[in-house]
Amino acid sequence: MKFRTSFLLSVHLMALASVQALIQTNELPVVFSVFMVLVILFSFVLNLRYKTLYFPKIVINSAILSAFILFVIDGVMVSKNLLLASAHFLNLLLVIKLFTLKRSKDYIQLFLVSFLQILAASALNSHLSFAFSLLSYLMVATWGMILYQMKAEIEERNRLYGFRQGVMVPETFESEEVITLPFFLTTVGVGLFSFCFTVLIFFIIPRVGTGFLQKKEGEEIRTTGFSERVDFGKMAPVKLDPTVVMRVLLSPAGRKIYIKGASFNVYDGTAWRNTLLMKRSFSAGEAIFQEPVVRVSGEEPVPATEIFQEYIIEPMDTLALFAVAQPLRLEAPFNHFTVDEMGNLSLQFSFGFKLSYRVSSLISVLSAGDKRIKKPELPKKGGGLTYLEFTFSEKERLIQLARSVTNSSQTVFETVQSIERYLKENYAYSLNVTPSKNHAPIEDFLFYQKKGYCEHFATAMVLMLRSLGIPSRLATGFFPEEWNPYGNYYTVRQSDAHAWVEVYFPQSGWITFDPTPSAPFKPMAASFSAQIKKNLLPLEQFMDALKMKWDRYVIHYSMKDQLEMAGEVQKKGTLTGEFLKNETEAFVKGLARFKKHAKLTFGFFSVALLIGITLKLFLFLRKRFNHRADQKEMISFYPGLLRILSRHRLHKSPYQTPYEFLRESSDTLCRIGNPFFHGAEWLTHLYYRISFGGATPSEEEKTKTKEILQNLREYVPPSHST
Repeated sequence: MKFRTSFLLSVHLMALASVQALIQTNELPVVFSVFMVLVILFSFVLNLRYKTLYFPKIVINSAILSAFILFVIDGVMVSKNLLLASAHFLNLLLVIKLFTLKRSKDYIQLFLVSFLQILAASALNSHLSFAFSLLSYLMVATWGMILYQMKAEIEERNRLYGFRQGVMVPETFESEEVITLPFFLTTVGVGLFSFCFTVLIFFIIPRVGTGFLQKKEGEEIRTTGFSERVDFGKMAPVKLDPTVVMRVLLSPAGRKIYIKGASFNVYDGTAWRNTLLMKRSFSAGEAIFQEPVVRVSGEEPVPATEIFQEYIIEPMDTLALFAVAQPLRLEAPFNHFTVDEMGNLSLQFSFGFKLSYRVSSLISVLSAGDKRIKKPELPKKGGGLTYLEFTFSEKERLIQLARSVTNSSQTVFETVQSIERYLKENYAYSLNVTPSKNHAPIEDFLFYQKKGYCEHFATAMVLMLRSLGIPSRLATGFFPEEWNPYGNYYTVRQSDAHAWVEVYFPQSGWITFDPTPSAPFKPMAASFSAQIKKNLLPLEQFMDALKMKWDRYVIHYSMKDQLEMAGEVQKKGTLTGEFLKNETEAFVKGLARFKKHAKLTFGFFSVALLIGITLKLFLFLRKRFNHRADQKEMISFYPGLLRILSRHRLHKSPYQTPYEFLRESSDTLCRIGNPFFHGAEWLTHLYYRISFGGATPSEEEKTKTKEILQNLREYVPPSHST
């Protein structure tokens, strides 16, 4: 590939890579995206054929001014987004520069515009695809800038050493072969090094926040069950939606968890409400609760299980913060959050983009004492009698049902278990529930249809427990089942939305119970396409794990992560240092055992090394001598040329270069005769190629050299009359 072709190709590929990065953001209209690609291709063909379009300077300036006016209109009236308007403006500038590539500064400006496009794409695109776009751009940009530097050096050399004036593209720029395998591998290596260096800088520079240019990530996912009031029956449509709402990393990994978003204490027959709305504000990292163990009077304390979670949550239309069981501490990039009297966590305002935070929670263990108590007790803090109140049109019938189910139970714990087991074994799970016109939803579920989904089961259990005087409440959130083995996290979908029951015990606190039986089928598994998707599940999980790592360690990479990484590096460094120290000591001890043979071994290796170095030096000097002899023989024609020219009073000074001598002698050579100027010029170029370019003359060039020298020796200049 010719030098000029290589350079133009690299420049236009770089422009295409930057435009492609913006196209991947899905923020450019399809028609405009196609237009940009066609413009780049058209510009490449046009420049390759030397058919550059000529525009007067006033036209170019008017086009730039028009683009700026469109940028202002776009930012204020159309997209109403500074970042999107800037991306559109950069594309227009790119079009203008592609059709005005004449001088060196035009290429520099094109490099700058494409770089700004990549920056805009990084702010608009938070997906894994941007990593591949960035790598592609770095490769072609490195290629282009190396070729640009070579182009500048060639043009400067030609200017200094006297090529003819008026040639727009020098001959060497047009004819040199550049894209060889070593050059390609070098360029790829430099591009990969640039990418790795960029990644290193990214992880080293301190994180200070998400940045004011972070784009709001589309429409928020609509959820239900996490506000202060939730109408009964709203969860069924949500459970048919397979949309991913969050991903949750766990430590310890793999255990089944209930991810709570909200708790409710009052049921009025048609909806659940939270009436305990007094909230306290907490700072991120501040302790929420302080009890790490369950202490039982007269018994050994029963340790509760502490579990660590890390959430990456898609944009959702709720302020609820999710956590497992009783949260102890929450660490997040936002500064403050609130906690109400039932322990529900919530944001103070919506961010509109993906949210990442960490929670450590306490999963209480039911103590032996609580398993034996026969009389329930109300919570001492907040709620009180609200955990016993319920609305039911046929209260006596409900109480009678609850007593019949628990007539053999002796303790509160046995009573709770009996109701939980009764609902699981005697009622069917179904999302297809027809609302009754004659009965309230829970009455219809308990005494007539006897089928429903988690919301029915959990509400029925709470009401049955309250009818017996046992404090309980409804909890809503997610019960995930899709474990990703490649990333060791749960993929949580809308269809994992769930409701369950929390029962209060005086020593253990709120304990989770779930009366909902297992679903007979998953909504996603009904269609043929879902079956195909199931077969491709390992590949899908692997790709999802990559996206998860991208979100976790790139998009939501924080200063805390940097400190943890620094600590891990220090720890690894200490272990490595100790390992090397132990190995060195062992090696020294081993040398001491063979001390008698050490001198002999050292002498043997020293002699062998000396012989090797001497042989290598001899071969190098021999090769250098032969090369100089060959080169001296190849350029022996130039002293002959100088001897011929000296006959015509043209003497080369020692301080002159061959090109300087040729340029200063050109007038005299032209007066002597046409063969002298062209012959001297051709031989000087050949001398440079052999002496400085390392070229080897062909047989044809050797023959031509002899002919030129012979003609110059025999040439008799015509006499000039005075």
